[in-house]
Amino acid sequence: RDSIPSLLAGLAVYFTISKSGESYKRLLSAGSGHGQAVKINTGSSASGASSNAATTLKTETVLQRPHNIQILTMLRLFGFDSDVSTLQNQLMQIRTGEGKSMILGMCSLLLGLLGFRVRCVCYSEYLSQRDYKLFKDMFSAFSVNDRVVYSKITTFSEDQVERKGDIRALTIDLIYRKNLAATRVSSDASHANQGSASMGMAVEGSSNSASHAISNDAGVELVQAASCASVAPPCHTAAAGTAARPGAGALALPPLRSDAEEILLVDEVDMFFGQDFYGQTHNQVALLDEPEVAKILHDIWARRASAAHPLQLLNAAKQSEPYGALVKKFPSWESLLECEVSAMCHDLQHFESPPYHYDRASNRIGYKQMDGICYDVVYGYRTAFAYLNEQTRQNLRDPDSALKGALKMRVSCGQFSYANIRPARILGVSGTVEALGDHEWCIMNRYGIEMYTHMPSVYGSSNFRFLDQHDSIIV
Repeated sequence: RDSIPSLLAGLAVYFTISKSGESYKRLLSAGSGHGQAVKINTGSSASGASSNAATTLKTETVLQRPHNIQILTMLRLFGFDSDVSTLQNQLMQIRTGEGKSMILGMCSLLLGLLGFRVRCVCYSEYLSQRDYKLFKDMFSAFSVNDRVVYSKITTFSEDQVERKGDIRALTIDLIYRKNLAATRVSSDASHANQGSASMGMAVEGSSNSASHAISNDAGVELVQAASCASVAPPCHTAAAGTAARPGAGALALPPLRSDAEEILLVDEVDMFFGQDFYGQTHNQVALLDEPEVAKILHDIWARRASAAHPLQLLNAAKQSEPYGALVKKFPSWESLLECEVSAMCHDLQHFESPPYHYDRASNRIGYKQMDGICYDVVYGYRTAFAYLNEQTRQNLRDPDSALKGALKMRVSCGQFSYANIRPARILGVSGTVEALGDHEWCIMNRYGIEMYTHMPSVYGSSNFRFLDQHDSIIV
C-alpha cells in the first residue's frame, strides 16, 4: 500500500512523456529552458491575412498531465485519507469535463499492476471506446491488456454469466441429445490467467455469486456481442525484463492467478438507474440452424397479407411440410417447436417495431442503442422478418449471407438480471452524486456503496453568481 503514491507518480510521468514529450522537446529546443516563453509563428493575423503573427507559449503549457485535484481524487479512492488498509466502495463527485477519463484510466492501470482484474464501465459505447483509446498504449506498455476491460455496464453483466459456462452450447447439446458435460469458458481472451492482488492491497468480503433473474417484456437479445461488446485490447507479448519506457515495448509481469478479484470502475453513477440496466435482463438464446426453420420463416412471411391473426398463421404453419419434417427430427421437443413457431407468427405483426436500420456496407440490420446503432441486438424473430422485408425490397447486398445468419430458431436459454453484478469493490466518479435521492441511495447501498466525496473543481472556485444579475427575471 505504501508504494502506491510512488507508483502513481511514475505512471503520471509516463503518461505525460508518452502523450506530449515530443512536443515539449521541440518547444524546449526553440526556447531557453523550462518555463521560458517561446514565440511560434502562426502564419496569419487576426484578420486572416498572411503575416508573421506569433503566439507566445510556455514550454510547460504543452504538457498533458494529471491535475493535482485528479491525483488527490485517486489517492482518496485508494484510501489514503484513512487508516483502513483495504479498498472501500465509494464514489467521487467530479464535475463534467474535469478529467474523469484520466482518473479512471490511471486507476485501471494501477489496479492492473497491483494484480486485480479491472472492469471500467460507462453508459455509452462511444465514450467507453474513446476513454480506452486514451490509455491503450499505456495498457500495452505495462502488460495489463488482459487485466483491464472497458465496456458498457450491461456487457459486464453478460460476461459474468458467460464465465460460468457456455449455456448456449449446453442448450443445443440438450436438444440434439449430446453429452451434457459442462462446457466451461476457455481460459483465454479477457478472462485468462487472472489471479490474486499484490502490493499489500486486499479486498474483503467479496462475492461473485448470482442469485436471481428479473424478466422483462422487451424481447431484446444480445447474441455473441461483438461491435457493441467489450473494448478489450489484444494481448501483446514482451520479452522478460523489458523496461517500461516510451517506445521500449511491454513490461513483463507475472501471470495472474484464476482467483483474482475484480474491481468495477464506474463512469457516471446514473448508469445504475438507466432503462437498459436496472430491472432489465440479458436474454440468452441458442440458435437452432436447420433448413426447415428457414423454410417455415419464408412460409410465414409469404402469408403476411392473407392471414392477419397470429393464430391463423400458426395453424397454417403447423400444416406445412417443413414443420412436419422439423417435428420428425426432434420428436421430444414438439412443444418447444410449436412455441417458437407461435412466437414467429406473433413477431410478424410487429417486425418494424422498434425501427431498424439496414447497413448495406456490412449487410447487417441494427437498432438504435443509446448514442449509436448496434448490430448485435436482435429482437426475437422481428429481426428475421426485417431481413426478409429488405429482401422483398431487393435491398440486401448479399441476400444469401444475410438470410443464412438471420433465419434460425431462437431457443431461449434463460434470462439473467443485469443488476445482479457482484464485483469485489466498486469505485466510481460521477458529476451527479449530490443529486441522488433517497431511492437512488437505497439502490447504491445494495451494492455496498455508502459514502462519496465531493472533490473541488480543477478550475478553482466559480465566479458565477446568478442572483447578482440585475437584468434578469427570476422564475
